[in-house]
Amino acid sequence: MTKTESAPHTSHKQLSHARETPRPDDPEKRCTLEIQKGNDAFRKDMFDSPHRDRYIMTLGVSDSPYWETILEAVHAFSEFEPEKGPHQEHDFGKVTVEGEDYFFKIDYFDHTMRRKVDPYEEEPTRLLTIMHAEKN
Repeated sequence: MTKTESAPHTSHKQLSHARETPRPDDPEKRCTLEIQKGNDAFRKDMFDSPHRDRYIMTLGVSDSPYWETILEAVHAFSEFEPEKGPHQEHDFGKVTVEGEDYFFKIDYFDHTMRRKVDPYEEEPTRLLTIMHAEKN
């Protein structure tokens, strides 16, 4: 998606509202679907990603003897709930492995990874963080 494909005169506040109540023919809905599609593709391809996107684990995950199973659960996750992701970007989820809950969250950065960006305004580099729900 290029910058010219987004609504050029729409404010960030208007974009946030548009994401919460998208219409099927709305350009913002198409943009949200593109972000959702990019997030899903990244999670599905996170081990062999040819892209600049990255993932990290907190110590609560990397110290677990089940860390590989946790990564696989995030990789396979597809049960997104609208109330837990109001923008419907598929950027947050919870998996349970061996009775323990883990969250994952995708944040969007510029290509240098120095500043966060709005994926509705520029093409992001994704950073997926995987963390234990109670101990990080």
